[in-house]
This record gives sequence, C-alpha cells and structure tokens, in this order.
Amino acid sequence: ALRVFSAACLDAAMLLPASDEDLAETLQVGTQAARERFETVAMGAAEILEEYRADLNRAIEDGLERVRKDNETIAMRHNEAWLQKEYGSLVDDLLKQYRPRFDAGVMTLEECDAVEKQLQSALEQLTSSYQMQAVGPQGTAREGPLEQVASRRGEAAEQE
Repeated sequence: ALRVFSAACLDAAMLLPASDEDLAETLQVGTQAARERFETVAMGAAEILEEYRADLNRAIEDGLERVRKDNETIAMRHNEAWLQKEYGSLVDDLLKQYRPRFDAGVMTLEECDAVEKQLQSALEQLTSSYQMQAVGPQGTAREGPLEQVASRRGEAAEQE
C-alpha cells in the first residue's frame, strides 16, 4: 500500500509546481488507491490490522505534508525567478536609461516626475502580470516572492 502511495507522490512531484486544487486531487487519488490496496492485501487479527492501518495513515499524512512543502518551495523559486527577470526588464532597464542624466545633475524636476510616473506604472504592470502567471499554492508561495522582489525592490527604486 505504501508503494502505491509513494508512486502517486512521485507522479505528483512531476507536476510541481501545482495549484492547491490540482495537487489535492492528484494526492487524493493516490491516497485512495493506497487504502484500497491495503484493504485488499492486509491479513491478520483485527487489532493488528488497526495498528497497520494507523501506521499507513501516519505514513500517508507524512508523505502528503512533504509533497505540499516541496510544492510550495518549488513554486516560490519559480515565482521569484520570474519576478527577478521581469523586474530587470521593466524597472532596472528604466532606471539605467535615466541614471546617467540624473547622476550628472542635468535632469529637470519635470523629467524626474515623469520618470517616477513611468516607474510606478512599470511596478503596477509587474504586479498585474505576476498575479496572472504566478504558480503554486495560494499564500506564501505566491505572496512571498511578490513582497521580496516587487515591493522591496520597488520601494528602493522609487527612492532612487
């Protein structure tokens, strides 16, 4: 029964990062198959079967938690990488374009205001695009990278 569940976990791991719903569905099928397999092959006294069933349930819960954590970790890495890449092309490139003029002290106040508006627009575009493409489970895997990359780096860019 544990082999059946382990195979289901491996199949699920191949699909990561996945949404909460997709992962839960895949793991539910594996859990059900493992329990059915146990009921088919398990033999012994009722007390022993209950003990084995409890062991199986613990092993399944441990496996489910491990796959969920892996999913969150993989999703966070994927989302961070996407944000870093897009941040570079939207925000860093914008700042690089104006930095030499600013450092030379030849930018007017109006030009600085215009760049600030462009920067705010770029950050809004980044956030909007990210919300549409982010992968993985809801929560930390999606919000953490956005907080780390877009918010913090965006604040630093606005100060610059």
